[in-house]
Amino acid sequence: MTESRSPDTPQDTAKPSLGRRMLGVLLGWAARGSSMRPRTRRAAYLLLTTAILSVIWGLTIAFIAVAPVTYTTSWTMILPGTGSGLSVNFESIGQASTSANSSYSSSSLDPKVNYRAIAESPAVLERAARTVDMHPDDYAKPKIKLTDQTALIAFQTSAPSARAALERANAHIDAFNEVIEQLRNDEQARREAVIRRSLETYDRTLKDTQRKLLDFQSTSGLVSMEQFKELTLSVEEFKDTLEMRDGELSALNARLTTLSSRLGLDASQAGGVIALQRDARYQALLTQAAEQAASLDEARGKWGERNPEVINLAAGLASLERSLASRMRELLPRQTSRNQSALRAAAGHANQDSLVGELITLDTQRRGVISELETGRAYLAARQQRLDNSVAKAAQLQDLLREQQVATAVYTTALAKIDIGQIDPFASYPMLQILDPPPLPEKADSLGIKLAIVGALAASVFSIIGLILLWIRKPYLLRLQQSV
Repeated sequence: MTESRSPDTPQDTAKPSLGRRMLGVLLGWAARGSSMRPRTRRAAYLLLTTAILSVIWGLTIAFIAVAPVTYTTSWTMILPGTGSGLSVNFESIGQASTSANSSYSSSSLDPKVNYRAIAESPAVLERAARTVDMHPDDYAKPKIKLTDQTALIAFQTSAPSARAALERANAHIDAFNEVIEQLRNDEQARREAVIRRSLETYDRTLKDTQRKLLDFQSTSGLVSMEQFKELTLSVEEFKDTLEMRDGELSALNARLTTLSSRLGLDASQAGGVIALQRDARYQALLTQAAEQAASLDEARGKWGERNPEVINLAAGLASLERSLASRMRELLPRQTSRNQSALRAAAGHANQDSLVGELITLDTQRRGVISELETGRAYLAARQQRLDNSVAKAAQLQDLLREQQVATAVYTTALAKIDIGQIDPFASYPMLQILDPPPLPEKADSLGIKLAIVGALAASVFSIIGLILLWIRKPYLLRLQQSV
């Protein structure tokens, strides 16, 4: 009979997927396990625990037994962080300076990182390996640690013996310092080579400017700017002197004019007056003439013009006048008749000798000043002409001197930099000092043994926990199977 379906029964009943069925089978097997009895099962778990712990501790003991004995030594190096500088001034030439900034002035560059890379470089490791007679491949690089916010670099190295560890540490320090020194020397040599190549150009420029300057000095007659300044100063001083002499001449002319008006004589007549006053014959005739004139005036007052005595006195006075005129012409042949009258009048006043002498002295001084002015003006004109001709030459000389000074400053500064650069070689590679030298290890390194024991203990604990979980698994796995 054919089985009928109820209309309420669903058309498609959901079947468990293959994965869920396999998971349920595995959980069921894991929950029920084998069909061992509890006593047999406890013996199996105890045997399994003993086997696992035996393997763990057997491997640990074997590692401790066969692990090589190592000795570790460490040392610390420090980089001073201050910069240094040096400056040298050359008077009237130039300045040479060198400076080294602080090693930590740049935020993007840490010299400790550079030194760590150098310490781990093949160049340092090969040098250190040769020092201790080892092959570079067998030489283990030291451990390097950089301490933040400090200038310290910590090194650590190991060896099979304490003496070997200390030797490797010292070998690495020496190799490290040698490489750093080699880098410093190489940098300095390269810089010096560049400067020396530049010195050849500077030397040629300096010699060329010196040759141009010497040629100009030999052809122009202008040796230095001091010579031009002295020429300018002498012209100005001579102008001042001539102005002073002009003032003296004006004063002398004023005094001569006043004295000439007072005496009624000019300077050219004063010499004649002195000659007449010093001539005894002329003075005797002048005295006789004066006495004769006085007698004539007295006779005229008594007897009148027609008296024979008056006529004789007048004839005698006329004879004396002719003698005076003749004697004056002998003494002063170039004087005119008008000047002779004035000279005769002045020669008759003996109390005017000092004034006449002063007039002659003033005239002599005036003539001297005039002569000095004429000579000075000619000299000044020549000096002024020389100064005018030297202006363009002085400008050219100034340019040549400036070129020579610049060339000298550049050459001297470059030459000084070579020596100054040798004073401070720590510009690119800062100074490195050993803060804590490597000691001789007193005992072997036990860190590996301690780590092996800790690892064995941890493995034992986790193994036991795992076995305990396996022992108590059935109730939980059965619940999990039912939920699946």
